[in-house]
Amino acid sequence: RREAERRAQEHQLSLQHLATHDALTGLPNRTFLNEELPRLIDEAARRGDSLSILYIDCDNFKNINDSRGHSIGDDYLRSVARRLRDSIASPDLVVRMGGDEFLVVTRHYGLEPDSAAIAERVAAALKKPVRLGEATYSATTSIGMSVYPRDATTMSELLRSADIALYEAKARGRDNVQMFDAAMNKRVHTRLALEQDLRSAVNRDAIDIHLQPIVDIRSGRLVSFEALARWNDPRHGAVPPLAFIEVAEASDLIVELGECVFRNV
Repeated sequence: RREAERRAQEHQLSLQHLATHDALTGLPNRTFLNEELPRLIDEAARRGDSLSILYIDCDNFKNINDSRGHSIGDDYLRSVARRLRDSIASPDLVVRMGGDEFLVVTRHYGLEPDSAAIAERVAAALKKPVRLGEATYSATTSIGMSVYPRDATTMSELLRSADIALYEAKARGRDNVQMFDAAMNKRVHTRLALEQDLRSAVNRDAIDIHLQPIVDIRSGRLVSFEALARWNDPRHGAVPPLAFIEVAEASDLIVELGECVFRNV
């Protein structure tokens, strides 16, 4: 009977581990984070301590998957998980959020953590070349950070703030770290609105094409045209090309925009 109870208990623990950990990397998953982060916030509030939230995205991970296959992609994600675990203190938490996104929660005594130093250490660890199969890969990461209680005091707001900072890091060309600040909220909402309206315009073929003639000044003959994309939106007005092309590149909408331009030309 005792043996049966022991096996039943082990089976239950195994099921619990499967439910709260990522099968590929062995890291805790979102379910575990949803249980653990509120506890860490309560503990920090009682002690007067702080927490840093690092939201991490592996830049251009899709290129590894597409060019080398999912097996190499999985190996890369496992290497990211190992490096994250090795770059932080043992009491801190590393979570795989899904896909190529990870989250790190670090605990600090007092209210003024050196968050920038933590992020730089993590970024440096992930940037080192890694050997996968027959090739060596060097990759960069975009990191968004928020701090409890400076930026937010609830789990949902802390994660949202870190996510907004991550979006800002991607918009600035990736391979950088951004700390959340209140002004980001407005910038991100403006950029998201622009991205959504641009996506709608591309889907509706509402991007105008202006053909600029190119003339041979010696012969005076028209030799070709340069196709220029222009976007005149009902809500935003005439959006400068540099502005909407930057948004398209940051959101991977640039491919659809290019196809739209080629089609109309």
